[in-house]
Amino acid sequence: MRFLFYLLLVAFLWGENIDNLLKKIEINCDLSEKTKIANGGVSFIFTRSDLERMQVNTLKDIIESLPMIEYKESSYGLPDPFTYGDNKAFVSNSLRVFINNQEIATGMYGSGFMLLGDINLDFVDHIEVYFQNPSYEYTTESTLILIKLYTKTAQKDNGSKIKASYNMYNSKGISLYSANQLLNGWNYFDYFSYNQNKREKHYVDNVEVSRDHPTFHALASIYNEHNHFLFQAISQNRDAFLDTSIDNTPTNSWIKSKFIHLGYDGNYDNFYILSDFDYKLTDTYFTDDVEPKEEYDYLYPIASQISTIDAKLFNIELKYKHITDTNTLITGIKYRYKWFRYDELYRNGVELPSTGNTNQTVFSVFLENQYALENNSIVNLGLMKAKVINNSSLQEDDLFNYRIAHTYTNNYFIFRTIYAHTEFSIDPYLVNSTGFFIKDDKVKVIKNNSFQENIIFKKDSNKLNFLFTYSVFKNYLIPDLNDRYLLYNATSKIYCYDYYLSWEKIYHEIDKLVMSSEYLEYKAPIIDTYKKFKYLIRNINTINKYDIFNELIFTYTNDKDKYYYLYNMGIKYHYSKDFIISLKGENLFNKSYKQDYLKANPETLEFEVPTSISPIDRNIILSMEYYF
Repeated sequence: MRFLFYLLLVAFLWGENIDNLLKKIEINCDLSEKTKIANGGVSFIFTRSDLERMQVNTLKDIIESLPMIEYKESSYGLPDPFTYGDNKAFVSNSLRVFINNQEIATGMYGSGFMLLGDINLDFVDHIEVYFQNPSYEYTTESTLILIKLYTKTAQKDNGSKIKASYNMYNSKGISLYSANQLLNGWNYFDYFSYNQNKREKHYVDNVEVSRDHPTFHALASIYNEHNHFLFQAISQNRDAFLDTSIDNTPTNSWIKSKFIHLGYDGNYDNFYILSDFDYKLTDTYFTDDVEPKEEYDYLYPIASQISTIDAKLFNIELKYKHITDTNTLITGIKYRYKWFRYDELYRNGVELPSTGNTNQTVFSVFLENQYALENNSIVNLGLMKAKVINNSSLQEDDLFNYRIAHTYTNNYFIFRTIYAHTEFSIDPYLVNSTGFFIKDDKVKVIKNNSFQENIIFKKDSNKLNFLFTYSVFKNYLIPDLNDRYLLYNATSKIYCYDYYLSWEKIYHEIDKLVMSSEYLEYKAPIIDTYKKFKYLIRNINTINKYDIFNELIFTYTNDKDKYYYLYNMGIKYHYSKDFIISLKGENLFNKSYKQDYLKANPETLEFEVPTSISPIDRNIILSMEYYF
């Protein structure tokens, strides 16, 4: 601690011009938008051109190409990359999603990825993805992966566009946006979409399971140079897939939810303020043809479950930024209030009692400084202290996070080194859930130490990107396979190693060829050493009025000892500058990676062969868009 403080102090007294240095780093990283977090962490950028020519519809279209993450879905059919494949609805709380500068979150589960992970992205201009504890300037709570979605703007998209789509499962969708400049420097961007989101049906023991999720989405952004108001509403009526069925054969299951986000962020000289409110109402219904056991007081296995859940989240942040020629110091305080309540909760016909805990408060303060040592070397130091308080529980946690990063750049190279220590508390739905979700009365703080080395070489039209990540988890939550999948702190550490190398070639000025390879290995208590090899080749090119996209991803995992490959392609025809016709094929050979869902015999409770289903459907999508 004392050493870090002295380094922060020295930063004010010595260094080169930091603004010029950041511009060099930005140029060498080939950014098309000046929104990237300066030295915020290892990042992957998908520009407007990438998204349009690749015909990116949802986040799953880009996640599969990234290192250290796979697109997965929970047994409820919800986007959940870190799922255990058991009966938890969502566990990816360390993956945070922002729209512009405002986080989309929920009062019960924390992260809003469960809402935005499979939603239509026609409102997005470009996407930034950050790994391993990025800048504290943005995140109120501990984060391993940060996804930032930037909306379209009136400056680039003045006018309106309507888009209609149809896929091979007879699913229809429509989206509409309008953007314009108002008086006195104000602008607006409005967006609306409705998608039936019909998906491929699967069968488990001759029982059909569905992941259809009709979705209504509305978004409005009103802003000027110093102020930004954001409104978002999402309504979904989801088929709940396998739900909490012990043998993955539910009789009937669905999830209905309504979500609203209201937020404001602004800057005044060197001061920044952000305040937002999120509300989510969820109704669930589940039935299964199983017989509950006496030894579990007839509450397990679950034959029926009905619930209505209210969840709210309020967030306020105050930040101050002090900028000199050599330094940028950012400090701030943040307050987050998460509240949820079961208006009703019945399991196997029995009304379950309240856990007593209804809200969680997170207070955090952070200090982060970036400064130039020389004309091509920048150091970033950050500290964050957080207090997590639950209103009626033994679960109260003190969290301390820190990160040290150094970036060196010259005409051809960027060398970036990051060491980060991150601590996590549990989200409200797990608090006081002993015997339902967790084994023990109190969960230990989850800790992660990570080291990353990122080397980027860029010359002319070629770019090489090497990334090495070493990560160690302590007290990580894992399911007890012998006791109803209840979560407990692992007694052994989990070690992760990831090696990633990519080559990018720009040809014909705007066309792009990308090739990458990845080797991931981790050692965990409940499984043997897991190894994954992933290889990608992607080509995006424009010929006259046609945008053509091809992508092939090979995956091999030692647990299945099998190769999978995901082939996506698309062609977009610009009939005129205002009218475009597109055709896209996803997982065309239906050979993509399949994830396992735990399955047990409802009579003996003994494990059976897991249910393996790919989270990515084979699909063909036809769309038309018109600008006016």
